[in-house]
Amino acid sequence: AASCSATDTDFAIYEGTMGDFNSHLPVFCSTGGATALTFTPAAESTYYLVVPKNLDREGSYGTGKLGAERPRSDLACLLQATGTCP
Repeated sequence: AASCSATDTDFAIYEGTMGDFNSHLPVFCSTGGATALTFTPAAESTYYLVVPKNLDREGSYGTGKLGAERPRSDLACLLQATGTCP
């Protein structure tokens, strides 16, 4: 997940249930700045979102097929700040 902010140096990873695209919950609130992380995925049909973050805020969860921002998790790791890239 690309970020516009130079202060976004970490990532959160969320997992949700396929078919319920508002169900994502945190799996990792930090990757320690790593851009790769190995973990065992859930056994059922799931999707994963990688969200850029810094110490204070998360960035965008991306957009859906119609271009609307995906909603933040009900149990988000941090408050969210989104914007457009220059």
